[in-house]
Amino acid sequence: LGTFRDRGSLHADFWSGSAADLAERDAIGVFPVGGWWKEKPYLERVDALARYALIVTIRAPGVDVDIFTPVEAALTVETSVET
Repeated sequence: LGTFRDRGSLHADFWSGSAADLAERDAIGVFPVGGWWKEKPYLERVDALARYALIVTIRAPGVDVDIFTPVEAALTVETSVET
């Protein structure tokens, strides 16, 4: 993280399951949760833009086929903001 190590909040959540379990779900989402900005309103950061990241790891032990390429081709990045 370098010089940004002391800035912001990092919240992580982990889910582990089979491909069949994941396929039953409609979507994977990233959403804001309360962080330092919520506790310090005087800093006026509530309306500031924020960056989010979603990291997904796919493991298929014992499978000797390329699973990355078809998954990458099927991905669409949808951005929606509810106000």
